[in-house]
Amino acid sequence: MRQINDARRQHALSLSERLEEIARARLKLLAELDDLDAQAKAVLLERNILHNLDAPTSDIPDELLVMLFEADEDMHLSQGLEPHFGALVSHVSHRWRQIALSTPRLWSRIRYVTGSTHMEKFHMYLSRSKLSPVDIYLDLRQLHLRQDLLQSITNHMGHCRQLCIENVERESLQRFLECTSHQPAPILAFLKIGAFLNLQSSSLEPYLFSGPLFASPRLRILHIHALELNKIQMPYVSAFKAVTHLCLEKFWIPNSESYSSFRCILGEMKLLSHLELRPYKFPIPLPPQSPLEFPNLQFLHVYFSDCCECLNIIIQIIRASSLTFLSLEGWYDEEEGPDQDSLRLAISHFPSLRHLNIYGAGDISAPLSKFHLLAEAFPDIERLSCGAETFAEGQDIQAILNAINHCTTLAWPKLERIAVFGMCSHVADLALRDAVFNLQQAGRPLRMLILPQDYISETNTEALAQLREYVVVQPQLRYIAMMAHRSTTAHFWNRQAKFLEQLRELWRSNDDQPTTFQNISRKPTGTPVQLRFKQQLRASIDAGRSSFQQLEGNGKREPTCQAHRDRTEDSGIELGQPTAICCPLFVFYAAEIP
Repeated sequence: MRQINDARRQHALSLSERLEEIARARLKLLAELDDLDAQAKAVLLERNILHNLDAPTSDIPDELLVMLFEADEDMHLSQGLEPHFGALVSHVSHRWRQIALSTPRLWSRIRYVTGSTHMEKFHMYLSRSKLSPVDIYLDLRQLHLRQDLLQSITNHMGHCRQLCIENVERESLQRFLECTSHQPAPILAFLKIGAFLNLQSSSLEPYLFSGPLFASPRLRILHIHALELNKIQMPYVSAFKAVTHLCLEKFWIPNSESYSSFRCILGEMKLLSHLELRPYKFPIPLPPQSPLEFPNLQFLHVYFSDCCECLNIIIQIIRASSLTFLSLEGWYDEEEGPDQDSLRLAISHFPSLRHLNIYGAGDISAPLSKFHLLAEAFPDIERLSCGAETFAEGQDIQAILNAINHCTTLAWPKLERIAVFGMCSHVADLALRDAVFNLQQAGRPLRMLILPQDYISETNTEALAQLREYVVVQPQLRYIAMMAHRSTTAHFWNRQAKFLEQLRELWRSNDDQPTTFQNISRKPTGTPVQLRFKQQLRASIDAGRSSFQQLEGNGKREPTCQAHRDRTEDSGIELGQPTAICCPLFVFYAAEIP
């Protein structure tokens, strides 16, 4: 029989007791850690409260913060910043989150891009918008439209203000229009439908739609891509009466019957002031009919590279006595463009034309060959803009000036400004100065050249000074805007701090005014103090947008927290991580914490 060692057994028992003591100590330590965590949470809360009392935004009233949060509502839907601005401000502090969630207009601009936007976020933002007017942007990227997405949009058509759907394939477009276009849309003012055409398909014909197209009495801007409106039944045509801005791209008119329907629809839009046309097919020849009258039309753009004859047709069928700006785009070779018969009609159809924009789909030589005809058709041009996709060697500003000067008759005797968009690398020299001088000597009041910034920057100071003795030289506006973005970060911070102080002053000075700032943001009128506030607010928005784009373009988004950008809305992650909200309005770096 085996003998049990009492000493070994006693030692094992003592070790077991030691393990129990360690377990009890561990539980005690865990309890102490929980207690320390609770203490730390209370201390942190108290510290954060004290911090927020001294934060730059602590004395800004909630009403003013609401107005600041809503201030960038004019940003184009397709260019909205990601992540959603409402999601950003709601993760700064508990106060900001409470304000953000109780401000429906902050969630009224909603974007859904297939593959990059969570459906849950889309539904959540729509629900947070409540009954506030919403702007909805959809990019389906040629994928099928989800039924829950379609149903959600349909349910909110009653308070939809802007609706934009792009890259939608034929089947999804049919479902979308059948479900949504029959819904009441009393405040819909902007509608864009961009159908997707499969260029590899045997048939490029656009989708035919015959039902009502959002019969909204407030519809003002209509942009249609590859959607044939010619089949819309006549009782629904009256929906277009209030439209002032119309853009039709890739539209087909295969026969005379479709052309008659097209005329009826276009003829209903008597209030049109802005019209852009890019036809894909027109019936030739057209049945003889009188031109359509557009007494309010001021801007007309025609892109005719897909259908060379359409430019002549459009000139024949449109008469606009108030038209001041005409843009012609699409020249590939010298054979294209308007013919003499059409240009003879243009004199009487566009008697008020003052600004002509010409853009070649190939090089600049094709439109230059038509200058003599264009000058005869539009003799009262005061502003001329020229550009092309490519500029070959020698195709510079001098070639354009020489084409004007070498017309058989005096071309554009009232010409005051010439703008050139892109050109072959060339610098201003004495030959350019002489070309300008020759145009002026012929009797033209030419006083300004608008040239690309790089063209001007490559010119030496002396040659540029000699040119400016005869004409004002300015860079294109897009280059000026790019230069405006180049502001230092330190200057940006100082400007925003100064602006916040001005906001506080304006708020205090307006204490005796009964109108709230929330109401001011919805009305263009107000007291002098209110108008001054709006002007300064808009200036700050523009400055903030420029600085944001500059920081983003240089890859310097510090001190933005990467974890903050990566988090998802309502993910359970604690709010208030040290974060800089880079928004078009202003930047807060840990301005408030929870």
